[in-house]
Amino acid sequence: MRLPLFALTICACSDYGVHNTDPSEARFPALAVRPPELFFADVPQEEVAQQELTLLNRGNARLHIDELRITGSDSFFLEDDDLAFDLAPGEHVTLPVRFSPGAEVDEGALEIVSDDPYGPIRAVDLQGTGLFPLLEVDPAEYDYGEVVLECGWEKTFTLRNAGEALLRVSAVTHAGTGFTLVQAPPLPVELEPGAEAAVVVRFNPEEEGVAEGHLLFETNERDPGGDNHQTGEGIPPDSVTDTWRQPDGPWEKSDILFYVDQSGSMDDDQRNLANNFSDFITALDEVLSDYRIMVATADSGCHNGEIISPETTDAESVFTSAVRGPNGTWTEAGLTITLAALQESVPGGCNEGFAREGAKVMPVLVSDEPEQSRSTWSDLVIAIQAVNATAAISAIAGDVPGGCGTAAAGFGYYEASMASGGLFYSICDTDWGENLRDLAILATAAPMDTFPLTGRPVRVESIVVTIDGSRTTRWTFDEDQVAVVFAEPDMPPPLSWVEISYDLGCDG
Repeated sequence: MRLPLFALTICACSDYGVHNTDPSEARFPALAVRPPELFFADVPQEEVAQQELTLLNRGNARLHIDELRITGSDSFFLEDDDLAFDLAPGEHVTLPVRFSPGAEVDEGALEIVSDDPYGPIRAVDLQGTGLFPLLEVDPAEYDYGEVVLECGWEKTFTLRNAGEALLRVSAVTHAGTGFTLVQAPPLPVELEPGAEAAVVVRFNPEEEGVAEGHLLFETNERDPGGDNHQTGEGIPPDSVTDTWRQPDGPWEKSDILFYVDQSGSMDDDQRNLANNFSDFITALDEVLSDYRIMVATADSGCHNGEIISPETTDAESVFTSAVRGPNGTWTEAGLTITLAALQESVPGGCNEGFAREGAKVMPVLVSDEPEQSRSTWSDLVIAIQAVNATAAISAIAGDVPGGCGTAAAGFGYYEASMASGGLFYSICDTDWGENLRDLAILATAAPMDTFPLTGRPVRVESIVVTIDGSRTTRWTFDEDQVAVVFAEPDMPPPLSWVEISYDLGCDG
């Protein structure tokens, strides 16, 4: 075959030590190859590197090249390896040898077949190293944990080119029930070595049980390595029931009982309550002209000091003195002492004149511990309201469910206040003034048409409303207030029990 001009260059050259020989000497061709081996270093994937190989006839007769062939690796190639040509003595040809990496290390040989009597097959060693992209996903595995049905949880995954050549990501998909790819970079995306991009996967379980998913990629990697495995478990939503006792006001008079925990850890809280009592009295005077206030701390339920009324001189000092009162066996059993105090309000009892007929009774329980009566909070609420049906229990205690500062969660007090139509405040609030003003307003509370829920329902259809045990559908749900609302004709009657059950939603 005639050699293409673009493939090689042949020239006569005396620089290789070829001289005229005596006619009587033997004549034969002699092939010389320079260099004896070729090494292509660090060639990026998809790129082509080129080096030149020189073939020289050092003999004194014409050299015929029969064949050029590459063995051992397809990564090395000639522009045209179907070559056959002659070289006159002293002539040489320059061949371009090319390399495009197929592995991190490639090895092969260029075999030159000629009529050189001393080396009819001459091999040139070929070696090359390649640089390749490598997709790395961080984290490689991720467990979404337990996720409530119909509630989603999102996780950001980082795509990183951990290789040494340009990474091209042409497609990102996801496989797995309940998993959704919600964010990915515009595709295709090219990442230089060390560069990153982000994808976001949402797990929104459709059914209970464990689910598995995978991020899948189409890339220009030689050996794809960007697999990503996720797991998650769908669980049913928690069922919550909020309970209220419908207020029966408005009232023109109110009798307010303070129970104050007398344990040693309560010193600061007792002082805080006393310091803010003036705000309470001020607010109470604005809405009521007839009230009674007493403090009970002992097992007997008998009041400490004087029962305060609008006619009491220096009510703040009287209250401050009463807050620090006698202690007893039931120091941290506020509901038990409250029940005893109301039972002693009958004629002849130690609290005679309190809990008057026609007055709204408001126990306010203050403690930094959970309620610790022997009876359950629900039994005690029923007993308290059996003595006085108007009683709406409020509490100032540790945040539920986690507590706060040095106060444990006020379990028992919290449930009693929710069930009886009272209010619940954190004992860790630094300024109790606003809370006490709210309690004063509660003393004259009218029946409610709006019942705010303690959590957000997963869906409105899960809400079940009962009034004194009977289900009703005559209500609406206010998304902004997260509350069940009754129109005036359908409002729960005074002193009725209102229960609202629902599946807890994604926001808790």
